[in-house]
Amino acid sequence: MGFLVVLGSREDPHVARVVDTILKVGDTEVVIIDHKRPSMVSVSVNRQGVIAIEVERRQVPCTALVWSRTKIIEGSPLYPEGDSGFVDYIAQEWRTLHDLVSLFFEHQVVNPFNARKKMVKPFQQAIAARAGFNVPETVVSTYKSSITNFCDRHPASVLKSLSKAKFMQRAEHGPIAQYISTMRVTAVDFEDTADADFDVCPHFFQEEITKKFELRVVVIGGGIWAFRINSQEFRSSEVDWRKGIGLVSFTPFELDAQAKHRIQTFMREMDYTFGSIDLIMDQTNQLWFLECNQDGAWAWLDDLLDGALTVAYAAELRRLANRACDSIPRLLAR
Repeated sequence: MGFLVVLGSREDPHVARVVDTILKVGDTEVVIIDHKRPSMVSVSVNRQGVIAIEVERRQVPCTALVWSRTKIIEGSPLYPEGDSGFVDYIAQEWRTLHDLVSLFFEHQVVNPFNARKKMVKPFQQAIAARAGFNVPETVVSTYKSSITNFCDRHPASVLKSLSKAKFMQRAEHGPIAQYISTMRVTAVDFEDTADADFDVCPHFFQEEITKKFELRVVVIGGGIWAFRINSQEFRSSEVDWRKGIGLVSFTPFELDAQAKHRIQTFMREMDYTFGSIDLIMDQTNQLWFLECNQDGAWAWLDDLLDGALTVAYAAELRRLANRACDSIPRLLAR
């Protein structure tokens, strides 16, 4: 019988759907290191450096598979609750415990521990270009001259967040977590700015690709599910479809064989088992790669397919958990 350790929370609908489906089959044990619910976890290291891990009074075998679904993000429903003076510390301790388990299990983690370090758009675009995708020209800079020269070359440009980090903004009923959405910019926008205004932090610019529509692609092992986003039908969503949540619609879309091959090549290069990819279809029917969230949200798309994505996730995790391990972690107790 396989053994699966989930780094996440049952309050994450993705975790709940997948775990419940796996448990119904009954061929894989599952434990969740859950930061949102009381979770009994113990990690011990003896004097010889051998590690033992126990979750909910069950010893985790060295052959276990680890599904990294850590979503401890400030401002999200999955962020720990408690006194504001301590909640950030609590969140960081849980993140670090998840990291610790991922490090101990090395290559038995999906997606691998280092996958999170690869969630930087310009790096992903370089890999996607090698896989055969079109990618927009990009500059990340703290120099005004570099940025204005880029915008002069690309009169249609967009500004994005490099980190996708959120910031807290004061509101009447307490701080609200917000993020920097994609926005159109031109060189004219920077005429009255000083050079020193740009060195506060790096700024991430891309040429804007004229969209026919956008695609969200969910990759689960060898399976690919694409969804067309009608982002260009609304002014609020034509630059960033997330601004049109509640307006834009998603419909299943069939990618051609070449696009699927490029996606699988990209996923292998990134060492991703799971991923949610954002693509643009331009006015000439050419695909452009934007980014891949190494384990992005897909639950609302699952509802369009009567749970097919949940079934695929559960099947892939069961397959990996039940497969004989080629490399047993040397540090873990046998």
